[in-house]
Amino acid sequence: MAFLQPDIRIAATITFAAMIPSFFIDRTMAYICLLGVTDVVFAIVGKRVIEPDVFSWELKTLIIFSLAGLLTGHMINKSRFERYVYEDSAKKLADSRADYNAELQKEVAAKTERIVALHDQLVIGMAAMVESRDNPTGGHINRTSAEAIQADSTALQLSDKFSENIIKAAPMHDLGKIAVDDAILRKPGRFTSEEFSVMKTHAAEGARIVHYILKDSDDGDFRRIAENMAHYHHERVDGSGYPDGLKGDEIPLEARIMAIADVYDALVSKRVYKDRYSFEKANQIILEGMGTQFDPGLRESYETARPKLEAFYAEASAGN
Repeated sequence: MAFLQPDIRIAATITFAAMIPSFFIDRTMAYICLLGVTDVVFAIVGKRVIEPDVFSWELKTLIIFSLAGLLTGHMINKSRFERYVYEDSAKKLADSRADYNAELQKEVAAKTERIVALHDQLVIGMAAMVESRDNPTGGHINRTSAEAIQADSTALQLSDKFSENIIKAAPMHDLGKIAVDDAILRKPGRFTSEEFSVMKTHAAEGARIVHYILKDSDDGDFRRIAENMAHYHHERVDGSGYPDGLKGDEIPLEARIMAIADVYDALVSKRVYKDRYSFEKANQIILEGMGTQFDPGLRESYETARPKLEAFYAEASAGN
């Protein structure tokens, strides 16, 4: 049988040779052209060089084997090419999606940052509006914000997030004064008991306003801290403060910090009913209030922050 003759090796070699391009070429047309050239070369060389008594197959038989190699190689190449195209397209799609998601996240983050900045400016604007009605405390917002920075982050070693929240919330602590009548708010002397009762309502009213402003905020910690600072910054650790008469640790830490900042600013700043107190006098009053008005646990942090506070107020006073 011709199939069992030695020339089967020649035919198999030609068939394998026809498959070789499929392992190196991904472009279909170039592959087909190379296969055609390979078949022709092997057919001519095999028919003319190999001895007729060994190479007994006819040219058509050789071509059949070559075509079989061509078909097999084409199928292999097609599979590889389709897999290549699919993998390449999938990679490009994944890269494109990743780039789009990254760009979208950057855009969302930028817009969120702008919204937060606008929100913060609106809050500061409201606080400034209240302050403009309360002339004796002009500049109080900025000063107590700076003081809060010194009081919490320097010595208390609180988390960065907590310190940031206190600093952001400090300007909002007196928003409740917007509900106090001008005749009381701008009175150039001491309040009567009735007037003081009205003035004391600004703490609870401030907490209500802050809650309304921040009710849709995603930052629950900031909302809580801002409300507490507005609500409880006039509480005293001995329980004699207002509006709820809280004592000791019942008063939130942020409000205890704000209490020191608020009073210190009032002491070293000029009012219509008093001149500025010296730093020594203000320091004496603050220290005497530790344990009654102020949290004695904050004494060390206050004393650590004192040099920076005095430098800040000295610079602010020189600027005025």
